[in-house]
Amino acid sequence: MAEVERVITDPNKLEWTDGTIETHLPAGVRIKLLSYDPVLNVSNKLVSFAPGYVEPRHVHGISHATFLLQGRWIIEGKEIGPGGYMFGPGDLPHGPFESPEGSLVFSSAMGDSSVHQYPTTPEQEARAVKTVIVDPSEVEWQDAAAEHNLPEGLRIKVYNEDKATGRRDILVSFPPGYVEPRHTHGMTHYDTLLEGRWIIEGTEVTIGGHIFGPPDVPHGPFECPDGVLVCASTFGDPTHHAV
Repeated sequence: MAEVERVITDPNKLEWTDGTIETHLPAGVRIKLLSYDPVLNVSNKLVSFAPGYVEPRHVHGISHATFLLQGRWIIEGKEIGPGGYMFGPGDLPHGPFESPEGSLVFSSAMGDSSVHQYPTTPEQEARAVKTVIVDPSEVEWQDAAAEHNLPEGLRIKVYNEDKATGRRDILVSFPPGYVEPRHTHGMTHYDTLLEGRWIIEGTEVTIGGHIFGPPDVPHGPFECPDGVLVCASTFGDPTHHAV
């Protein structure tokens, strides 16, 4: 397989596509593909939901980590705001989701089929597990600079760890003035900007700005003049090595 290159995506340069065709969901879903990882078969997308949108309880072949960037979601009766998170396991029921005022999410989905099947069947519901739904206020910050071998100031909130795939989903905080040097590591990561101003290899991105960093591929530097919050899904060893 050819070497996978790092990807930096400015969502403002992408057009929205109708997501109902891909998902078989009700009207009001729009999608921008941020990156695709052919090694792990992961698609990273921005997804927009129209005001009043309701997604029924359903199943699908993919597993997805979903971070709320803008708006308000009600997931199985629990309300979350920006920075909130849910994990939808593959082939197991979850939902419903409600987007009362409209919303924007970052979805990192592993697998082949995003076709939603609903209503769910009694057999599917018998296998259902508790959906992971996280409000940021429920999780404490951890000092992660040493873990990642990065400059001081890096903090993370660990939302979910999926033992089946090795995925770890986190919220990452970089302080004002933080500069992350060009580096490599054994980790695959998909990062999307939630809040702040992020300069990636000289390119400034806004909310929804995205980087796909494959393992052992040099990338960076990253600059955070005013501090940023980043939503990330990772696989593998997080230790950074300067290049």
